Amino acid sequence: MRNGVVANLQNRVAPAKQLEALALAESMVTIFGDRWLIGEVDDLHGHDVKTEPTPADRCLLLILEHSRVEAAVLMNDLANLKDEACKNSNSSPTGETFYSKKRNVALVFSLLEKIISLISNAASEDEEEARAC
Repeated sequence: MRNGVVANLQNRVAPAKQLEALALAESMVTIFGDRWLIGEVDDLHGHDVKTEPTPADRCLLLILEHSRVEAAVLMNDLANLKDEACKNSNSSPTGETFYSKKRNVALVFSLLEKIISLISNAASEDEEEARAC
């Protein structure tokens, strides 16, 4: 699963496919815990893994970067939809597009929250190890 998510995020695919990869990653993190983000990823470009190992945090970094970008894009889209709705009919925006974007924002923020939690926990563990020494 991790390899598929990484493949979709590091290659040029449609934004909808990237959102699907982020949704899959969020589901995997929900099921297996935030440590799922860190782990071995098969080399997808044919490089010799012995000479150029893939970092264990490659998946985490890709998901973090794409989540950050998607959050900004989706928030901007939502603001534009709301602005257009206010200009046209003095009402709040409705429709499938608006609710879909809101759902995607929640998904992206959930991923960001889990990544922040993972990093925070790792920093706490490092501090505890340093105190023990």
